[in-house]
Amino acid sequence: MYLRKVTLILMISMVASFSIRTLGTISPQLFTTSRIIKATGLMNAFFVLSHLLFWLVFYKHYISIEKATLKKKCLLAIIGSFSVATIYLKNLLPVFGINIHFPQVLMNPYVDALVPLMGSAFHLIFFAAYRTSLARRKRCAQQTRIIDHYWDYHFHRSAFDRPAQFYSDRSVSMA
Repeated sequence: MYLRKVTLILMISMVASFSIRTLGTISPQLFTTSRIIKATGLMNAFFVLSHLLFWLVFYKHYISIEKATLKKKCLLAIIGSFSVATIYLKNLLPVFGINIHFPQVLMNPYVDALVPLMGSAFHLIFFAAYRTSLARRKRCAQQTRIIDHYWDYHFHRSAFDRPAQFYSDRSVSMA
């Protein structure tokens, strides 16, 4: 139930964030007031942090319980979300007049460009592994159904229910 609420919060914040970004693309003159810039920054920060919260709750309530094989891949997604949140919040703090001295590595403009790409790659790795695990489970379920049909056909049906071809094939193969 908690995972559903966090997912809903993530989806609402995602819609709000992308709506604000779209509005800023269509009419950038709306975003000239400092209050609107700060409100937009806070909304986007809420989106980034709710995304990180989603991954943490998803790991705790789903991956660690039901999908032990995906733990490392989900941790990569969490690291990707955390690194993106760190870069975003690092750039947001000066808007509010908060000056924190970050390590020189984080001040490099290439880090600002590469970290979101790495975060996206980590998410892609997780989703590929998750898709593979779902396909494997589906494939096992299909194989189980085939085995069940085979078992039912050969062992659970009475002799009167079997087609005549079943007996003719047996007599031919035995001869």
